[in-house]
Amino acid sequence: MSKLNKHGFSFDLTQIGTYTDEVGGLLISESIVKAITPSLCYLQAGVKGTQAINLLSSTISIGTGGCGWDDAANTSATTFTQRNLATKLYRYQESLCPTSLRDYWAGMFLNNPASNAELPFEAQIADLKVKEIQKFVEDKCWLATTGADGYDGFYTTISSGTTGVNLVLSATTPGGTNMLTCVDEVIAATPDAIRQDDDLIVFMSPSNYNNYVVSLRQSNFYAPYGDATSAGQDFITSHPATRIRVVGVPG
Repeated sequence: MSKLNKHGFSFDLTQIGTYTDEVGGLLISESIVKAITPSLCYLQAGVKGTQAINLLSSTISIGTGGCGWDDAANTSATTFTQRNLATKLYRYQESLCPTSLRDYWAGMFLNNPASNAELPFEAQIADLKVKEIQKFVEDKCWLATTGADGYDGFYTTISSGTTGVNLVLSATTPGGTNMLTCVDEVIAATPDAIRQDDDLIVFMSPSNYNNYVVSLRQSNFYAPYGDATSAGQDFITSHPATRIRVVGVPG
């Protein structure tokens, strides 16, 4: 009777690292974080479901100097409030099989035509998907509605019913020759308390932004068009004699 021997065929993985998905994270980062509107806002990362944002506000009262404590004259207050930040799940999936390219012109770029271990044009395909997802993100940031998406975008949120929003009522309708007037009306509606801040932005559509730039040129205001220091994006211009940026966004 032959002697039976048991051999071990387990893999030795001590010399290599675990698998890391280097493409998926790139798509998420490039698509969402670097889309125009999110790149100009503060992003709260890591939110799952609904998370409260804690806000702090303060009002002070200044009274006549003197000794003692006057409760009647003291109307100062420090207030904590909360706003809920809710997330919405989206999914993009697509099956790309390199083997299916063998009989077409792209097959000549396969390293091994008999396998599907590597996809040609990976960088170009990823860049294209990033741009398409960015367009989706821009649209949802501004145009999402509760009925269709489960939440409201900026276009609906910034309304007369939203606390803390000042609307420009009876304003000039944006057109080809009056965009400077429109921006000035928005600035005029800005509270004095924040008008000196350096993070104020007037958002508008790309077509209105084009009209705005034309108005600047015709008025001999040579502002820095497409300021590369502003989040590395085009369609950004500093409004003359202010700290306010004008930005054209697809949403």
